[in-house]
Amino acid sequence: MTILNQPKVGGGCGSMFFSGHISARNLPMSMLTFQLSRLLRRQVIDRTALTGRYDFDLTFTPDAGAAGLVNAGAIGGGPGGAPQASSDAPSLSTALREQLGLRLESSRAPIDVIAIERVSPPTGN
Repeated sequence: MTILNQPKVGGGCGSMFFSGHISARNLPMSMLTFQLSRLLRRQVIDRTALTGRYDFDLTFTPDAGAAGLVNAGAIGGGPGGAPQASSDAPSLSTALREQLGLRLESSRAPIDVIAIERVSPPTGN
């Protein structure tokens, strides 16, 4: 957990996810695709074949509907609170391409779906 302008607490994970900003340290691509799926509200599939762990900073203009979705990686404490993307920040797709060299590509692919067939109230022991 990282509290802005404060020493690191816990396991030393330096990853922060805020609206319009992702700062990650020692993060596998699977976690980036997970966060992108949350941001985009669509399934993102990692086709990079990259297996390492990476450090990166990404600044983008969030979609209006996704403004508050990503805030799970840190606490926005400190005097300035959470960092905000500037008004001239690029879209997420453009930021991924320009800042990280990654590309979002829309396609159709099979995905796993969980179907709940029945729900019953719990029974007493």
